[in-house]
Amino acid sequence: MVGISGRALSKIASSFMVITSDNQKTNLGLSLKFEAKALKVVDYSQKEGRHWEFSDKAVELFREYKEKFPDVFRMLDGTGDAMAKAAEVLAGDDPDGRVKEIKSWLKSKGVRDFEPVSLFCDQLTKDTVTEIEALADSFTKSKSSSAIKKAIVKGIPRQAVLKPAHAVYRLQNQHFALGDRVTMVQDSGGVPLSIKGVVIGLNAKTMDVVWDVPFMSGSTLGDRCSQYRGSTVEFNTCLNLSNPQFVTSTNPKAPPPVRNEVPFKPRFGPHPAVRPAPGQAAAAGFKPAPHSNQPVHIMTNPNRGGRGGYANGRGGPPPAAAQTRPETTDQDSSAPSPQPNGGHGPSVPGRGFPRGGRGGFVPGFQRGRGGFVPGFDRGRGAPRGGFRGRGRGSFAAPTPS
Repeated sequence: MVGISGRALSKIASSFMVITSDNQKTNLGLSLKFEAKALKVVDYSQKEGRHWEFSDKAVELFREYKEKFPDVFRMLDGTGDAMAKAAEVLAGDDPDGRVKEIKSWLKSKGVRDFEPVSLFCDQLTKDTVTEIEALADSFTKSKSSSAIKKAIVKGIPRQAVLKPAHAVYRLQNQHFALGDRVTMVQDSGGVPLSIKGVVIGLNAKTMDVVWDVPFMSGSTLGDRCSQYRGSTVEFNTCLNLSNPQFVTSTNPKAPPPVRNEVPFKPRFGPHPAVRPAPGQAAAAGFKPAPHSNQPVHIMTNPNRGGRGGYANGRGGPPPAAAQTRPETTDQDSSAPSPQPNGGHGPSVPGRGFPRGGRGGFVPGFQRGRGGFVPGFDRGRGAPRGGFRGRGRGSFAAPTPS
């Protein structure tokens, strides 16, 4: 439709920065989409899934821009994301003057007045809101507070009456759409009770309403409506008049209406998925780890051996110095040999060297971890009343008095 590539369209629709001769950066783009900030321009662009969509007004703006300044579009397909200089983009003797000319043309088209909004909201355009205000003014012009008369209503069941304090509990899961006529049913807050308005914007948990009459706490909703006419309210503070969902019969014996159990969660724009579509890479660049049949060891110590290993000496053969057993006397040879884990019993052949004792009681063997060996003095000092050494590894004989 425009006759340019997708890369060129993406550049000119967002921000296209050029540097002038005085090292000043100038944006020559249309600023219709903001990918990193997740913003769009109402009535010009929107994002559906992974792709951007542009309206007829945006396409017409692309065509006018290309016809007016074709040399700008010739540089959009260039490789690289570095900022180009004005002399490289615009032909002629005065590229800085051409930059000023493009800026003035974009301003005349209202590009700099575009209001970016979140992708996850939906709003009416400013021109539409102006027409709604004019229509509401024509309705309220002939009304006056003195013409309101009091009336007594009888025969209304209690379930058909909505107390303002109960609105936050009873008006759950109410659905709204752009252009719906609503009325305020909550008596607390900045909006007066029973005032009517029109929904002009839907957010994730709130909605923007332009009211029929101005009030003190009203706002312009970001310069989208007249002063003191707009406000952002929650869904359960208003009653939908265009799509009634809480209609109750005046017959006291009538069954209560069926409540809507489907929650109203308006979300617009792209929905980030946990898993990408088949054949497509994830938007965040995440790549799952390849599957492997080999087990992955986490937090393992390579210097620690298992049963029968040789890394830390707990289960392996004794050192070379320990393997050469010294000659023993008949009394030493009669002592039983150490068993695995400090226990008793003969060694099991074919299972490597026996493991060192772990605190078990081995009579006559002095290599256990805390085992009791009879007749062996560890040198912790003399009995009470005598001389006691300060060290833990020596023993001093008491001196005769």
